Amino acid sequence: MMVNYLKELQQAKSLQDLAKLLGTNESNLNILLYKISRKSLYRTFEIPKKGGGFRIISSPDESLKVVQKRLASILSSILEPNYQLKHKKKLQNPKKERATRAYSNKSVSHAFKQNLSIATNAEQHLKKKYVLNLDLEDFFGSINFGRVRGFFIKDKQFKLDPVVATHIANIICHMDKLPQGSPCSPVMSNLIGRLLDRHLLRLANRRGCFYTRYADDLTFSFNGPKFPTEIAILEQDQWVIGDALTEVIEKSGFKIKKSKVRMHYRTSRQMVTGLVVNCHVNVPAEYYRDTRSMCLNIFTTGSCYLKTNRNKNLSMQQLEGRLNYIYQIKKFKNIYADQGGYRHSRHNGKYKSDSNLDRSTQYADNSHQVSLDGIKNIYGRFLFYKNFFAPQMPLIYCEGKTDPVYLKCALLALETKYSGMVSSGKLNVRFFAGNNLDGEMMKLVDGTGGMKYLISSYNRMKKECKFNGVPLHPVIIVVDNDSAGLEVKKAAKKKRSMTNGVFHIFHNLYILEIPKNPTDAVETVIEDYFTDKTLNMKFKGKTFKSGDLDEKDAVNHFGKAVLSMLVKKRCKKIDFSKFSEIFDKVDEIIKDYQTILSTKTSQE
Repeated sequence: MMVNYLKELQQAKSLQDLAKLLGTNESNLNILLYKISRKSLYRTFEIPKKGGGFRIISSPDESLKVVQKRLASILSSILEPNYQLKHKKKLQNPKKERATRAYSNKSVSHAFKQNLSIATNAEQHLKKKYVLNLDLEDFFGSINFGRVRGFFIKDKQFKLDPVVATHIANIICHMDKLPQGSPCSPVMSNLIGRLLDRHLLRLANRRGCFYTRYADDLTFSFNGPKFPTEIAILEQDQWVIGDALTEVIEKSGFKIKKSKVRMHYRTSRQMVTGLVVNCHVNVPAEYYRDTRSMCLNIFTTGSCYLKTNRNKNLSMQQLEGRLNYIYQIKKFKNIYADQGGYRHSRHNGKYKSDSNLDRSTQYADNSHQVSLDGIKNIYGRFLFYKNFFAPQMPLIYCEGKTDPVYLKCALLALETKYSGMVSSGKLNVRFFAGNNLDGEMMKLVDGTGGMKYLISSYNRMKKECKFNGVPLHPVIIVVDNDSAGLEVKKAAKKKRSMTNGVFHIFHNLYILEIPKNPTDAVETVIEDYFTDKTLNMKFKGKTFKSGDLDEKDAVNHFGKAVLSMLVKKRCKKIDFSKFSEIFDKVDEIIKDYQTILSTKTSQE
């Protein structure tokens, strides 16, 4: 049942009432708000802005952040009525997706909200004759303690007790303003910004304009012959904000950043929140080209940089962020399209190449999908390079999602024996955690199917990445000692057998078949390395049972997912000694590859 947080906030009359609602006690909340120095509760640092200069970030202490996250969740559920529901179950039905799109089309503010983004914001201004962008100056800083407290007392929706409003303002504010870095600041800025949005929407509607806001970025678009002078006027070849718009913004407690006023005409490239909106929402072509160029550079040289700053290399994480950004924007159209068999990408890991598929980027209605072959191709190559050709430490690739949990916990428990693989509680090996994106970009589906595909495509992807270097660390495929594991071994046509169950395929790729359990004459899976005491752990009156569970089994048993959760929570009480048999072989592989590397280095 959904909780009516607004009603509970309105009924709160004291710090004790508020603390209970925030999942803490009065004493803890009182210490955080009034006993500890505010400066000690925040860590302040600077990050560079894209357009130059620095942005000051104030990150709250973990104890305060927990309270702020809870408050932010409560305020979000009030601002967005379906917030709680969306967190419980994501919308995946096409009809519901189109309902979500209707919600985005009606929204004015698109920042920091569920199912809204820079793309939904930009889409509201497609194919317009004029597109005007302007920024608000010091947006978060303009919202001070008094405005936050006054909002909760005077707002018609909230009307909170003044004492409670004061406590909430103390939780939210730092140095008398909204701090950038606090979980509460985004939702609070949207609550304060509602009054501004109402006034600006009224002004825009009267003049036939379209209006949206993304945080401090305001956009007005217009299709008439002459842009309304109340909103903006052209003076001596320079667009200036009109008197009516200026008055509304300043009366709402904000200021216009005059250096960020931009007008885009239909005959030029029109941009909204960094996206092109002339025909359909898209990233700028040069951003895409630069990102592709960076990928080719990192494949061949191991590094890449921005054209604007050749002295500063981009990290692998930064480049991946650019690729993910491009992909999410390009597939934005497809979120709302019917899945009617149109334009399935040949690179999505599910559909084979078909020359008869419609590959054009033009579409007339929501029945069409945009082909994503280009971005998926380069993204997939990057992920292959990052994970397998240039791993920063030895990589262990397991069959399922639970195996890495077991092995991580076991390795941490056996730290004294394997100091090369784990030190001071920090792992020096990485476990490949495949997700839906990996399946879509690299076709690495869960289980042994993904492993066989990796082996069969390894050489081809190495050539497609144009990677001619020598990987610095091994990639170790760990399989169970069963029929499925045997199929993975068969996929490696040629391999060098090392010790029992360990094989070097080629390059830095190895297969490790877990040693057979002497007590099991048929097959051995990784769960067999736990003691009977661990396998007999109870959870909600149920016990573990291996394999797929049917409805009858589920009454008295739980599966691998629950077992992995229990292992993670109770790892300090679990005997992992049998796992040494696996890690001894991992250590053997790491040493073998180091020998190969040293031999190649001496030959060079």
